[in-house]
Amino acid sequence: MASFDKATPVLRFRRGKVPGAVWLLWPVLVWRVVAPVPREQVLNFFQRAVLALARAGVVRVVDVAERLMIGPDLTGLVVQELRGMGLLDHSDRPTHRGLQTLDDIEFDPPEDATFGHVISDPTTGKLWPRFCTGDLPIADVEPDEEGWPVLLGGSAGDPWKDWTYSVTPGTQRIVQPDARDVLRIARRTRRQHALDDDDGRDIPRLQRVSFVDEIPQPYWLAVCVRRHESGDWMVDDPSDTASQSKCGRRSTPSSIGTRAAPTDLSDHRRRFWLTVADPAPGAGDVRHR
Repeated sequence: MASFDKATPVLRFRRGKVPGAVWLLWPVLVWRVVAPVPREQVLNFFQRAVLALARAGVVRVVDVAERLMIGPDLTGLVVQELRGMGLLDHSDRPTHRGLQTLDDIEFDPPEDATFGHVISDPTTGKLWPRFCTGDLPIADVEPDEEGWPVLLGGSAGDPWKDWTYSVTPGTQRIVQPDARDVLRIARRTRRQHALDDDDGRDIPRLQRVSFVDEIPQPYWLAVCVRRHESGDWMVDDPSDTASQSKCGRRSTPSSIGTRAAPTDLSDHRRRFWLTVADPAPGAGDVRHR
């Protein structure tokens, strides 16, 4: 069972001051994954083959075409491309740069490794629809009088604090996610970045993933809950990648006066809403400040 306490680090995707907001610390599990990413090819197949033959001393177009079993016209075109790239000289022999390019291709691995993180709910075991690359956004915090984290924001000239309410989980279900679900989440995040990329972090095209650790790390996830101008509550979904930091712009107003959650909320926002409105027995406790 994962431990969620006063020392558990806090993830905060949404930055900036939100007047009148209530901040929930929601328990999540973070899984670190590694995936091979194919390197961008410097030369295509024909360019590499022609350059390798030139290094071996085969430089006449007709001889190269015969060796590769392609037409002389195509061979001549490839030679012209390699000359234009500075990889062949005027006599169609490899330049120093051309030899170095072949060495780099032959000795460098064809794939790079990229690390990322996926987030799961400790109660349901479900993955959040977000793939995170780079460093996780660890929040700056200070303890309150009881030792629980207070979110810090702003600058030296304009600092502010956001007090929090932590939601401790009830029964936990810690199950390592399926690799296919991780790939699906990565593809979804990549598509969203392509539509609205203000994060600057690219999500690579992944074909397979492996888990770095068998056991996930527990974190609190800072969730913003605020009043809509209509008077209803709005829960900013931290898994929504369309916001200022790929998290939290899309919000759905929901009345907290009744037990039933609105049907237009995402699964996670519905759980946030139900926890604040009327927590179900066994679903966890809310620590009020």
